[in-house]
Amino acid sequence: MQRNRFLHATFLATGAALTLGACTERQACEARVHNHMADIKAQIAEVEDNLDRGHTYVRDTNLVQFGPRFCTVGDGVFFLCTGDENNAYRRVRIDAEAERAKLATLKARLPQLQAELAQCAVTYPEG
Repeated sequence: MQRNRFLHATFLATGAALTLGACTERQACEARVHNHMADIKAQIAEVEDNLDRGHTYVRDTNLVQFGPRFCTVGDGVFFLCTGDENNAYRRVRIDAEAERAKLATLKARLPQLQAELAQCAVTYPEG
């Protein structure tokens, strides 16, 4: 689930970056703020997921595998992996207090970004 949110934020950021060349300064300013907000919201969703689970997933780079391997796409659907998918993850316990502090910091950033968005309209009133 968190991977989908990250991909969604990445696609939004990429799409906005591609269109920045054909827009006004105000639109460029707003696009930058919207992209930052999308990143912050994706991070908030990830931290909330981690807190709900009590752990996070990190890529396991030391994994040695022989023979067939099974992968999942979520919702309990498994399939036989072929080739090098590089999607081996392991659970890592989180420091819940540190995650809560991180969440508070991220949530505090959203109103600041809203103010930056309003500042774009003030700085570049041409629309």
